[in-house]
Amino acid sequence: MTEDKKSVHDIFISKKKVSVNFKLAVVILMAGVIALGAFLLMGLIEKQIVQNIANSESVKTDAVNERFESLNAFIVENNVEGDDIEMLQEWVRGQSYTEMIVSDRMGEIYTGGWVASTVRSSEEAGENNSDSTTLKKDIPTEGEDLFNREVRFLDKEYFVYINVYLEYRWKAVLDNVKLFIAALIFLILVLVYNRRMLQRIIKLSDDVNRIRAGELDLEIDPGEEDEIGALASDIDQMRSSIMERMNSERAAQEANNQLITSMSHDIRTPLTSLIGYLDIISGHKYKNEQELQKYIGSCSDKAVQLKDLSDKLFQYFLVYNNEEKGRDLEELDAGILFQQFMIEHISELTQYGYEVELTDEIPENVMIDTETSALQRLFDNLFSNIMKYADQHYPIIITAEIIENQIKIILKNHITEDAGKVESTKIGVKTCKKIVGDLGGTFRALEEDGVYKTIILLPIKEIREPEETDDDTAEDITDQNPVWADDLHSTPVDDKARTIRDVLREE
Repeated sequence: MTEDKKSVHDIFISKKKVSVNFKLAVVILMAGVIALGAFLLMGLIEKQIVQNIANSESVKTDAVNERFESLNAFIVENNVEGDDIEMLQEWVRGQSYTEMIVSDRMGEIYTGGWVASTVRSSEEAGENNSDSTTLKKDIPTEGEDLFNREVRFLDKEYFVYINVYLEYRWKAVLDNVKLFIAALIFLILVLVYNRRMLQRIIKLSDDVNRIRAGELDLEIDPGEEDEIGALASDIDQMRSSIMERMNSERAAQEANNQLITSMSHDIRTPLTSLIGYLDIISGHKYKNEQELQKYIGSCSDKAVQLKDLSDKLFQYFLVYNNEEKGRDLEELDAGILFQQFMIEHISELTQYGYEVELTDEIPENVMIDTETSALQRLFDNLFSNIMKYADQHYPIIITAEIIENQIKIILKNHITEDAGKVESTKIGVKTCKKIVGDLGGTFRALEEDGVYKTIILLPIKEIREPEETDDDTAEDITDQNPVWADDLHSTPVDDKARTIRDVLREE
């Protein structure tokens, strides 16, 4: 179907946005055309009615005879003479659609009535009504017909011509009927359109009331692409946003409840042990000084464990409670920034006897939008967990590289057998995931076969050209491997891998 052949219905159901005002204009134009067509069609019907009823010979004859009888009665009752113009006018005024001409052998005496009042001559009346016969200027000398008769007035007989134009009475009535029906058709079509628009608005209002009553799963169909449809779409998007917000808040509330439940259990366990040890100490239930020092050491360990749990809990709520404030991000050089964080924490690990293998392939001039304090908190959490749970018999492997316009950092370590006894809430992991998510990145933590692996992805804003370079650094960042393709059991350390002592020596 071409554009020229599109119907009005196609315009209304089209998915292309059409203004309500344009639709209303189309309806008004369409209603006007239909009303005009009905008016013209009724005009043809009107002609048939006038031709078959008003101008029929029997109706015309009865009307003219009735007028002559009325005139004769009026003449007798009022003693009217043929030249009494005022009385003739009085009679004619009482006869609707009637023309009368009175004359004698000398000529016309009186001409009046409906045709005369509408500035029509008797000759024009005869031309417009083929069935009527007008009085000729020549005086008739013999015979009478339907319209021309001799009438006896008070003084003498006169020639009288009477014609009744009933077709104009019918025409006036039918013209009013035509106008009324055409106007009614126009009004009905416009009201049908308005009713349709009103039903859409009422339905939209009902849907809004149902949503307000709690039916958030109710989807609002925008229907046609117009202003009302746009409003319905906006309301549905608002409903979806509210629903998403409520689900998010519900999930956060459930997570907090689970966290509080887990934390209460984890805190209660060392706290119970601590109270028990303190009771032993305060009650002098130990055997010797060596056993006393053992209980004091256990109390110290439990106190440190409680402090660690409280610190984790504080960091967790600090991160989540600042969600709506947003972060003050700034553009920083990731190559320099990560190198500083890595060296600082790796140095601390070596001091506690851990072996670290570092592969750093992030050059300078790789810019990211980040927040220094957030990254500091992130790496503090990660390396703190490593120091608590990592097995010193295995090296800690750290890689930093650029893949698919993202910075990818992997931390891998073997975990000790009793690591699960220290913390079960995973609150540190949740905090790290939230921090990385706020920075626009992705955080994953995997554990399998005693190996714990943390993967961090952060988006790169831009890679600037270095001011002075000895080689093409760009060739070092063209790796197109999938982001999560690293296998948990294998993290190859190539010739670029360096121990922490090499890094510190370079510093």
